[in-house]
Formats: sequence, structure tokens, C-alpha cells
Amino acid sequence: MVSSASLTGIDSKSFKKDDAAPNELQSGHFRLYSMRFCPFSERALIYLAKKGIKTEIVNINLKEKPEWYFEKNSDGTVPTLEYDGKVVIESTIIPQFLDDLIPESSILPKDPYERAQQRILFGQLSPIVDAWVGVFRATPEDRHIKSEKLRGVLAKAESLLRNKYFGGEHAGFADYMIYPFYERLALSAQPDAEIIQEIDFPNKEHYPQLTEWFQNMSSLPEGNGCATTQQNNDSIFERLR
Repeated sequence: MVSSASLTGIDSKSFKKDDAAPNELQSGHFRLYSMRFCPFSERALIYLAKKGIKTEIVNINLKEKPEWYFEKNSDGTVPTLEYDGKVVIESTIIPQFLDDLIPESSILPKDPYERAQQRILFGQLSPIVDAWVGVFRATPEDRHIKSEKLRGVLAKAESLLRNKYFGGEHAGFADYMIYPFYERLALSAQPDAEIIQEIDFPNKEHYPQLTEWFQNMSSLPEGNGCATTQQNNDSIFERLR
């Protein structure tokens, strides 16, 4: 059984400006610089949990970033993975690096063709990111247009789901890369929600397969163990407005 037990410090206090840097990372150990509210960071967290990699989580305050963090990642973004004196950035690159580094637990298929298909499928599903952000940032004047775009993204995902998961009978790369955004959408898109009022998800009537997929993903130990909270979701909404 996989869980987030291999991740330490997932809810730790964030490092901010003028805070001293954490101790130097020991050889052979993993550290992920993250942020508790961030869906991009959650991509890496879920992957690390699924692979059972013992990792220290260091949260970064993105409003008041510590100066030393720019030495790790000159863009100042999260997530950032540190391992054996090496640094890897970007939420879709870190998982692929981990699969290459530890191939025996690879989530991406080993067959080159199937591997390519998962990456293509992720590309087809990735518009959820911009659509989700667009609805969060919508003004009263363009909310309907943004909501219609999001409905189109959900409809396309529904049509592309032909198995239990997008990865087949088991969750794969594409599933883990998009799940954090559907998780936040589900926290925000309910009839009584104040954040997204024109979209209802999960919804078995409009998105039966996608709703079942979401419920399956939410029940996975790595999905449940790295899940965000309603409070954290509300916080990121305030940041995106």
C-alpha cells in the first residue's frame, strides 16, 4: 500500500524572506521545495508518494521568498527537487526524472510507444490547467465565457476516458499530472460554492466516467495522502483573484 508516509514535512511551516536556509542535504537523500496550496507541487508530491521515495518537504512562502531559494531555482517557482547536489525544476519534468532515475518503479510505461501515448494523452488533457485558472480569475463580465471553456475541457476529458484510468487499469502519468486540478475544481464547483457557480463537478449526470475516475483517484492512498484541504483551496483562490 502506498501513502504519503514517505514524505516528511508536508504540512511544515513555510520558509520566508530572511529565514535561514535548511541544513545541507545529505548524499542520497531527496528534498522537494513545495508550497502547501500549489497544484503543481502536488504533482510531484503524488509521484514521490506513489514511488515510495523518502523525501523531505520544504515549503516556500511564494509571496516572501527567501533569498537563498533563488540559488536553487532562479525562477523562484515550485516545485523544485534536490538530490545528490543536483536540482530539477518543473512539475512535469520532475516526475519523468524520477521514473528515469528509479526505473524499477516507473509510472510511465517502459515500452517507448506506450510511453509516448501517455505523454500525448497528457497534452490532450492539460487544457484543464488554463481553464481552471481562467474560471478562478474570471470577472463577472466574462465568467460565463470562462465557464463554457471549462465545460468543453471536461467534455473532452470525458470522451478520452476509455478505461478505469487514463493510464488504463492503473493510474498513470497523465492521471497524476491532471488530478490536482480536478481535486481543486471539485472543492470549488459545487452548487453552494461561492468560487465557481456555473460548473457542477463531480457530476454523474453530465460527466459519468470522469466522475467515477475522480472518485477512483481520490481513493488512492497517494491521492488521499497528498490531498489539499478546503481551507488551502480557498487560500489559493484568494491568491489567483
